[in-house]
Amino acid sequence: MERALSEVTLSDPRRALQFCTYMVSDPPKRAYWLCCLRITSRAFDVDEEALIWKQGVFSWARRLADLLEEAQNLRLLTISCMDALLWEEPRIGEAISALSNLTHLELYETGRLALDLVGTMCCRPNKLVLSLLQSRRRTTPVLSRILHLNSIRCLTLSHLKEIDNFLQNGKDGPLQLSNVRDLSIEGSSVPLSVFVRVFPNIHHMRVFDTSCLGLHSLGSLWPRLRHLCGHPHHLKDWPKNSPIHCLELDTTLCQHRQQEISDALLALEHLSPIVLSVELLVSVEDIGFCTSLIQAAPRLRYLQLRLNIGIDLANILLRG
Repeated sequence: MERALSEVTLSDPRRALQFCTYMVSDPPKRAYWLCCLRITSRAFDVDEEALIWKQGVFSWARRLADLLEEAQNLRLLTISCMDALLWEEPRIGEAISALSNLTHLELYETGRLALDLVGTMCCRPNKLVLSLLQSRRRTTPVLSRILHLNSIRCLTLSHLKEIDNFLQNGKDGPLQLSNVRDLSIEGSSVPLSVFVRVFPNIHHMRVFDTSCLGLHSLGSLWPRLRHLCGHPHHLKDWPKNSPIHCLELDTTLCQHRQQEISDALLALEHLSPIVLSVELLVSVEDIGFCTSLIQAAPRLRYLQLRLNIGIDLANILLRG
């Protein structure tokens, strides 16, 4: 029973209410065993952000607050519809702030309320995921809310729209999170040059739907960066002469997508990886374009190909 209660995913409002009621009916014994709790948007009966405020079901929020107040051994917590949930039941924020053992925290559809919560947490998470509400034109600045969390090693930030004023003005000196090693940026309007200043020791980076323009103006980027993942359309703007150990292209290249191939060749030329990971949609007849990818990266030693259609691999190897 203890093992069954240790890791739980809630994805239905009715069952979520039943689970929370069951867990708090015998405190603290049952809540003691809960270590990982994931709450998806389906637990609030919504499939997309636009529906959260219109038809979200938050009737069980009070019971969730009761559970979080008792679950002091939580190590991993993932919650969707976060800002709407805090609006419905403020006690949830107070309970999360008091969870001192959290090492992995993911908050989705966050706004001002959730970001204020992050600024008051007593835990020191190793991994933090913050995904902001996309529907809001302006958001509360994020980076200033997490600068006190110097324990973070893995950070994901999605849909950032503006730079914190104190970072933009530079009046408070070099404010950094130097312990972050793994950084993922998705759908950000904030230039990557800001992240270079705030996170100087990145080893692994993922860039999704975020422009790399503006990096050319910097004297140096991340000197310890070994693994970079992103779409060729964005990585083609990476500064020249920025060699990297491993490059992962987040797309499916094929002969008929000439613009993507051109972008990929530019990214390979600028980054000159030793390891290249890419997915290909090819047939034996048009496999030749792979040669251009290899020629664009003279330091390439390892090539990881993910082929997503049926191909006679023996014929490809013979042609190579």
